[in-house]
Amino acid sequence: MNYRGLGVVHPKFTLAEEDRRFGEESESYRAMRTCLAWNTVFDPEKDRILSPVNRKWSEWHRGYILFEWDTYFAAMMCSLGNRELAYLNAFAITNEATEEGMVPNFAASNSIKSRDRSQPPVGSMVVSKLWERFHDKWFVEEITPALFKWNTWFWNNRRLPDGTLCWGSNYFVSKSGAKIETTDIGNLQGARYESGLDNSPMYDDLSFDEKTEKMLLSDVGLTGLYIQDCRCLIELSRVLGNDEWATILTDRLNETENALESLWNPEDCIYENRDAVTGHFSDSVSPTNLYCLYSKRVSEERQMEMSGRYIMNPQELGGKYMLPSISRSNKAFADQNYWRGRIWPPMNYLVWEALRVHDMQTEMEALAESSRGILLREWDEHCHVHENYSGIDGAGCGARNSSTFYHWGGLLGYISIMQKNSRKKLSSE
Repeated sequence: MNYRGLGVVHPKFTLAEEDRRFGEESESYRAMRTCLAWNTVFDPEKDRILSPVNRKWSEWHRGYILFEWDTYFAAMMCSLGNRELAYLNAFAITNEATEEGMVPNFAASNSIKSRDRSQPPVGSMVVSKLWERFHDKWFVEEITPALFKWNTWFWNNRRLPDGTLCWGSNYFVSKSGAKIETTDIGNLQGARYESGLDNSPMYDDLSFDEKTEKMLLSDVGLTGLYIQDCRCLIELSRVLGNDEWATILTDRLNETENALESLWNPEDCIYENRDAVTGHFSDSVSPTNLYCLYSKRVSEERQMEMSGRYIMNPQELGGKYMLPSISRSNKAFADQNYWRGRIWPPMNYLVWEALRVHDMQTEMEALAESSRGILLREWDEHCHVHENYSGIDGAGCGARNSSTFYHWGGLLGYISIMQKNSRKKLSSE
């Protein structure tokens, strides 16, 4: 892919202009912008500008390291202030796709990358937002073929016989011999890394099929994200006038929405992960269960059941500090260790987008208000934008593994800014 139309990256707004443009959300925008700016670097190896998650992470890996969903989210956040940097980040991670068409979990300098696994498929959703914002057809033409190939890779490699999707990790022979390429591949931990939720209790004590190289769990989160990926790619295909792709993707969308319906558990009133060996539902509830809302087939009755029992319930995922990465009623919540109870900005954002599919404004407002408060507290007190935050008191500091200037922390402000726009749209109708 080339970068035609992209000039030198430069700031576009003065502080006064930011105040006028973002109003009460100007400080949320500044926190997000400052963190992105600090972590943006020049990569001499491939002669490009990109935004790794954190400068320390790049230092640890002796050069840049990009993570898949992190970098797509960076592109989306950059779009509020700089079109060029948004596009550069979208290209940077998409261009790391493997020969099979998989956008990898990570890609680092010296051609190191995770050829065994991908990560949550959010690229098409981000690219569709960049199209809606800028309407540059050349950008869609350049990047969509790779996204379609990636969608096809998930379809061919991460589906279970019942049509739901699961995580996996395919064994490969390292080209560099680097430890990061050779550790936990072709096993359950590798599949957990593909989920992006490295130590989530949802994936404790599961079976991994070494023959198919899949985690044997029908995953609501991945199934919901794949539905959204298909829907966004259908829109992008229509921008390109590619009816063949649109037809293929519509078939995949319909099949996957049908499969998702089999994961509704009427006893627990939520779509739940299901063990592919025992057939039993998992009672570990996470924000990823709410990605079911990317399906337009979720009835209003079920929306209200999930809202009352989980989203707005302070004993589960609701309350002042939303959304913990595992429900408060789960024994793993007390661990407050990484994906075991901490609040993660990408989870909040993906749930907010899922709620938006069904225009669940009450829940969207609550999530946006909580996200904004969590971000600005640490920003005001310490000038920190954290990787994750406490599910107990919303603090970023005090955890062993929460980087203090990690750019996807800015998603908490992005949610608040987008919710303000949603509010304005409603008031004008």
